[in-house]
Amino acid sequence: KDGTPSALPVLVENGRYLCTTSQGNIIYARSYVPNSGEDVEQVLKEKLWMIETNGKKTQLELPDFYSVEKAAVSADGRYIGILDSGIENKVLYVYDMQDNILHNLGEEGLGTITTSFAWDAEKPVVYAMSGLGTSQGANALQLVKYDFSKEAGSRVDAIGGEMPGADSKITLVGGKIYFVDKGTQEIYSVDIATESREVVAQGIDFAVAPDGNNIAAVVPVVEEG
Repeated sequence: KDGTPSALPVLVENGRYLCTTSQGNIIYARSYVPNSGEDVEQVLKEKLWMIETNGKKTQLELPDFYSVEKAAVSADGRYIGILDSGIENKVLYVYDMQDNILHNLGEEGLGTITTSFAWDAEKPVVYAMSGLGTSQGANALQLVKYDFSKEAGSRVDAIGGEMPGADSKITLVGGKIYFVDKGTQEIYSVDIATESREVVAQGIDFAVAPDGNNIAAVVPVVEEG
């Protein structure tokens, strides 16, 4: 404060913040090395924990993850999306906190690679850039949505038909999904209602303003000479 450093209390040791639920509970990851008899891979794993608003810490009854890149809660607060980056694959899981069920969306139609995901602002629908490949390289990526309000087996739909996606993060703002194709250096927006797509800027990375009226783009500069 006023240029003077001040010490802050430690909320939890060896904890990595992931997200906060609609009830104000904090979801975080803690890493550990499994015992030799517990895991033949002997690689660092992560367990998910929750801190309730009263300070109580509870380990979630979920399998271990390799490295959680992102976690986010659905608009109704029922589901937690968990993007886990493993040795070979990058899989999107969704934990149903009401029914205590973990859905592996990679096994339910999204494929072995999901580069990014975002929840719908109102409905229990998760949008993802998913396809086939490994964590070292992906192909056949496409924008898809997984709708939990539908019957199991009919929840996955492509967005924009057969139009290809890209190895990119996605951002959902104002009813539009934004992503970037670094090969063509084009930033796209996709209207989730009409599924129409357009190039909105040039660049290799981006950030969209919360109101959707402005976009910041990273554009490579080619040095002359």
